[in-house]
Order: sequence, then structure tokens, then C-alpha cells
Amino acid sequence: MPTNPISRYLLDRRLHLQALHRNINQQPGPKPSALPVLVVDQKTDEAVDGEPTPNRISRQTLSRLLERTSPSKVPGVALDVVLDEALPHTDALVAVLTRQQRNRVLAGFFGSDVSAPRSGRTSMPLAQLQAAGVKAFDLSTGMPASQQNPKPAPLQLIASLGSSNFAGQIFGKANTVMPADSVVDWNLGWSSMIQRVEPDELACTASIFIRVF
Repeated sequence: MPTNPISRYLLDRRLHLQALHRNINQQPGPKPSALPVLVVDQKTDEAVDGEPTPNRISRQTLSRLLERTSPSKVPGVALDVVLDEALPHTDALVAVLTRQQRNRVLAGFFGSDVSAPRSGRTSMPLAQLQAAGVKAFDLSTGMPASQQNPKPAPLQLIASLGSSNFAGQIFGKANTVMPADSVVDWNLGWSSMIQRVEPDELACTASIFIRVF
């Protein structure tokens, strides 16, 4: 039997009413520990004296950021970046990863459903980076692509998310799956679940998610 998709307008109003209900009953929602996030941009290259790579994230900058963190204090690092290209200073990044021997170093690749050049297994990290301990997971977020600016608030997944996805690995709970059509409640105060950190704060950070901007 054919079905009609959920109206975004009606779903948006429903989430708004849920937020009012939670506020009235003093039910703010989950309060997990904030995820430390370092956003890498052109200023980061300057902060760590890394050589910029045009239109790409500098491998020298990545290696120097990792050198500022202790593997014993930060056993897991998530790099929201695709490492499939041979770029300058890849050997330096491999050397740091090999020396530090962290428990987990995550990176991403473009799954087969992503409309991007070299999508699929061809976008996996370089062999030497995988040998140094980098594990790659599908960067798909289960959200529909949008060309709108600003982008509309995500309300519903169009594909499931689980341990095979980069996002699922960051969540850190094994075998947890968000099925397709799950509703994302934008009223839960997501900003409080993220802690922005800067390069000079890495020495005292317990875990880190490095986001490329």
C-alpha cells in the first residue's frame, strides 16, 4: 500500500509542543557529557605552524594536533576527514600514529550511497594510514542532502545509522541503531552536548573529535 511521507510542517509543530511540555514539567531531556570538538580551519594551520594544503586538510597540521594530546589521556580520536589521497606530510602523520599507538583512531569514507567523486571503498584511507591504526567508517548521516542556505533543521532520518557509520562510532555504544524514519528532536539543546576546544587546550582534553571545516 502506498503511504504519504510525514508533513515536515506538522512534525515541526509536534516537536515544538513537546518542547513546551518538557519545559512545563521540568524535563530538559538527556544530559550526557559534552563531546570535545576541535574545528580545523585555516587558523588552525597558523596555530600549530602547519604547512597549508590548498583545498585539503593539512596532514602536517593533523600530525601536530595529535602530538599535542597524550595517548594515555586521549586513547580515542575521531577525524571527520577522508584520507584517501596521497598528500604532503602523510609520512609525518603515519609516524605520529605509529609512535602513539592509540586504542582507536577513526576516520571517514564516502559510502556507496554518497554522490561524491571516488565514493565507495575507493575513498578508504591510504594503506599506510590503515596500517598505522586508522579505522574508517561511512560518513553518511542518514540525512537528506539539501542545497538550501541556511539548511533546514534535520527532522527525520532517511536511512538508518549504526556501528558501520562514523556517527555511530562516535556515539560509542555497540550495536545501537537509529532506524530509518527516526525523528530528530531539535529542541533538546544539542549545543550543550558539544564542547569547543582550541589547539592550545588539547593537553588537558580527555577525548577529542576533530571536525574539518
